[in-house]
Amino acid sequence: HRGHYDLSRRPAGAQGGNAVNYTVQDIFDSAIRLIDEQNESTGSTETADTKPYRVKAVSLVRNLIPRVYPVSDTYAASTDGKRPVCRMPEALTDELDLDQYICESVLPWGLAALLIIDDDRDKYNAYWDEFEKGIALARNSLPSEIGEVEDVYGGIEHGEYGAWL
Repeated sequence: HRGHYDLSRRPAGAQGGNAVNYTVQDIFDSAIRLIDEQNESTGSTETADTKPYRVKAVSLVRNLIPRVYPVSDTYAASTDGKRPVCRMPEALTDELDLDQYICESVLPWGLAALLIIDDDRDKYNAYWDEFEKGIALARNSLPSEIGEVEDVYGGIEHGEYGAWL
């Protein structure tokens, strides 16, 4: 790629969990640089060529959030039996309740893929593959702990009920 796409960002004012103050605009800027559609002179992502992409950005990010939220450090497991829901953005300036890794290394690839899905299937496939690899890496690096499993059934640990019919 000719374009520069620095995905690093400062972790500032967290909203909770390990969220950082990334906006949909930040994800859009990174995605536009990935697909090399920024202004070649200024690096700006706000150009006549990117206007159609900008219009779709919020809704596309909203479509990606359910895929990435469960592997984000900001995912809050529910204790009431209901699925946790991430707050959805309504505008480019809205902050995302997702962690730094997801915002820097996963969402831009997914958004880039969805922005060019109709224009270039080979690039779409490559970008979507990076998106899925990022999700897999996030999932594999989730914290876990090794411990005893509580026996909630009782009575079967010593073979009292050896035959199950």
